[in-house]
Amino acid sequence: LKEMDISDFLSNLDPDGNLRGEAKEKGITLPDEDVASLKDLGKECDRRVNVAPFEAEDAKTAYTGDGTKGYNIMSRSDLLRDSIGADGTENGSTLMHVMDALVSHGCLVVDVTDNGTKYSDALKLHKMWNVASNFFDNVDGDAEVASSLPGMQIAEGAGSPHAAVGFAQYGDGAMSFLETRIDRDSEDRSIVPQEAANILGSEGVASMVDAFDTMCDVGKDLVRVAIAAANMEYDAFLGQSEDDLENSDLPLIS
Repeated sequence: LKEMDISDFLSNLDPDGNLRGEAKEKGITLPDEDVASLKDLGKECDRRVNVAPFEAEDAKTAYTGDGTKGYNIMSRSDLLRDSIGADGTENGSTLMHVMDALVSHGCLVVDVTDNGTKYSDALKLHKMWNVASNFFDNVDGDAEVASSLPGMQIAEGAGSPHAAVGFAQYGDGAMSFLETRIDRDSEDRSIVPQEAANILGSEGVASMVDAFDTMCDVGKDLVRVAIAAANMEYDAFLGQSEDDLENSDLPLIS
């Protein structure tokens, strides 16, 4: 059985090919596109288990912010363009903080309150979480509400087949997912699917959009700093010796 070809196995499950066709239309990658046999799939599973990290930092050590490799928190204002140097270059400490986080952890923790001095962005995110909680409470409490929502489908006009909108539940309702997109053609920046917008209400939709804008602004500033670091690394490779690069404090993307 372990030697069975994955394509043959899937063909037995989907003899007429309808499911394969639907998956292709939705841009879903099929198992036989990555592995050739069940034996190869087993090897891949073993590899994933063995490469997974076994050790983890607890909250006390991960968030100390003392210059170690923990998840040091970045203040929102440090990412703004206002923090750029007078010569047009990124602030050195900001750039090092961002790249150390991305290289070491693949993520950056951002304090949108700036150490408790500004709460406008935090309130937007807080309202969004409340709106999301109320939405799923309504879905869990009324089967008709859940059935009124469209299933997952590719967003109209999206640039990627993975940009989905809709609602889905798994495990007899144990897990629920709502995918939304801002309707670019709407003057009031509503969201799709419309059925979800109807449940959220105008204030709920506005909270979702405000939170989206807040996170996008953080993301754009983060990308700007990362691109500056990439440019510095590129110039370093062109103009510095290997000894200089090895002695550099900049966490290299490569």
